Amino acid sequence: MNCCRLRLWRPMSGMTRRLVRVSPSFTRLLTSVSHHASNFTANLTSRPKMFRESENEHFHSVMERLPAYKQTVLPKPTRQNVRSMLTMKAKSTWPFDEFRDVSLQTLLCDIENDAHTGLTRHICQNVHLVEADELKDCLLCLSTWPPTPGTTTPNFMKLWNALDRECTKRCSDWSPHTQLMVADCFFHLRLSRITTYNRTMLRTLATYLSHLPMPNVVQYLFFSNLQRWMVAPAEEILQGRLQTLLPQMCVEEIGIVCQGFFKCKKPICNKELLTAITENTIRQLPDVSSIAMCAIAKEVRYSSTVKDLDSCKRILYACQPHLEMWDIPTGIQLCNLACSLTIFQPELLQAVRNYVSSKLGAVRLKEIAKLLYGLSTFGVDDVQFYQTVVRELQDPKRAKEITTYHHSLVSCVWYLALQGYYQDDLIHLALDGSRINLDERHGAIMFELMALHHSVFIELPKYTGPFLSGDMLRRCLSSTTLHNWDMHPTKLTQQERLTREVLYYLQRRYRQGPCIHSLLPHFHSPDIVFEVDVASRTVREPRLKTLTYSIKTPEVDAKNGGGPYKTCAIVVQSKSSFAHDSRHLTGIARAKARQLRRLGYLVIEVPYYEVNRFSEVDVLEAVFGDGHSLR
Repeated sequence: MNCCRLRLWRPMSGMTRRLVRVSPSFTRLLTSVSHHASNFTANLTSRPKMFRESENEHFHSVMERLPAYKQTVLPKPTRQNVRSMLTMKAKSTWPFDEFRDVSLQTLLCDIENDAHTGLTRHICQNVHLVEADELKDCLLCLSTWPPTPGTTTPNFMKLWNALDRECTKRCSDWSPHTQLMVADCFFHLRLSRITTYNRTMLRTLATYLSHLPMPNVVQYLFFSNLQRWMVAPAEEILQGRLQTLLPQMCVEEIGIVCQGFFKCKKPICNKELLTAITENTIRQLPDVSSIAMCAIAKEVRYSSTVKDLDSCKRILYACQPHLEMWDIPTGIQLCNLACSLTIFQPELLQAVRNYVSSKLGAVRLKEIAKLLYGLSTFGVDDVQFYQTVVRELQDPKRAKEITTYHHSLVSCVWYLALQGYYQDDLIHLALDGSRINLDERHGAIMFELMALHHSVFIELPKYTGPFLSGDMLRRCLSSTTLHNWDMHPTKLTQQERLTREVLYYLQRRYRQGPCIHSLLPHFHSPDIVFEVDVASRTVREPRLKTLTYSIKTPEVDAKNGGGPYKTCAIVVQSKSSFAHDSRHLTGIARAKARQLRRLGYLVIEVPYYEVNRFSEVDVLEAVFGDGHSLR
């Protein structure tokens, strides 16, 4: 455990102000791990990281303001207010009284000063002799000292580890209120995530969850969020308990609950609780902050399925009039909620788009990528907005941010490509091999790089910039899922089942001509391909040639006449190709049909709601008719 601690820097109150005195190289090191770190961009003042990682501070301040939390939540300790928070008696145990006096009387003192080494050693040796209140007071006093360069500094490391070990040892003997208050002291030291005490406290209180009052349950989830960990056996009990307590909560407390589940990567499986969260949020919408609304939207998105769409639709509609009172990331999270469940709400997309356009210079690259994802999901055609985004990405002030967050640039360029919008210089940056890092933390980057590579090859023949190297492209291709058409139908997706159903019908009617091919490696579902003799209207097997890395193009080019033959591709579109409960085609389905046509295929689109009557339709009528769709 100590080895883990030695790698972490200890940020404390006032750190943002004091960082300006540190050398630039050291500032960059601290920025990568600090809880208060600013976004690492070229222009920090114009594009700060929204919330500045201050969600935890916001939610803690919410609990500070509510009277129900007075017994377990302490305000931020400073030399001005900590005296009134201490419970030490006038003649407390030495050396703790001396530590208290030194902490309160010395301005900008350094705990690593040799003058304090003996005091630190004596506290560590006698920490097992003091009462719980004195342990709490030691933690409060420690949080008033200026931050040290790291947790490896000897005096701080010894003192903090001694307090952590002693609090952990006593945790199970304390009341829930004392356990939560001591955990709150560790929060003020900004070391909650690496304390042994916090994990022990979460395990201990998990056995009392069914009896804890509402404020204690909310605070328990706050500390689960800090730890990024939830006690597994307690999840079901916790959700049942929350369903009972939710009517007592204000919307900011609901935000703390959602933040706890989301940061622990735990979906809310209790659908009654999830519905209650959305309904209570809707009722209190005028009072919800940006940070709380963002946390609620993220957890609702993480927990919802197609069975929960009614409540999701209600919260999305209810939020539209309030968008301008929230920060941009909140609007984008609401957009992502709609996209994850393919709930097409053009008014919401338009409102978020307009709001972001007015403040695009202050939006992080990551947030721009999220918004473009939402627009590409529904195939929103807004060339003016895309031009505005491209100009912003080309701004020299974005250069350092693009270098640092290259994976976000790749996402932006790929989502623009889905809309058929290409910009050579941005593609050059995205596909520049010297900038690419196939990091496991960004798993989607492999697919997006491959998809962008192939899309540029197909739709931008005059592009002269770099493409992915053969080795890098093979690595990206290896991450794609191969389809086994011999699997039992119950193991196939709806897309695959419908495609196989259409294929069997065509093979019965036209013998062995139609067959399955994966024509585009960056679109997961294969298509049905066959060749038609224009004169005799007979069907035969297609003649295909393979271009770079599995892109298959017809030897007979339908768009150039193709002589006596046309090569047809039947694209079966399942429900996932459409927005929920509508016939609005998604952006990726449109892009696939567009790219197949660009390669020379005559594309026939067969939506899922037409498959049942497919046997009544002569496919050749679609081939030789005015349109190439059964819709």
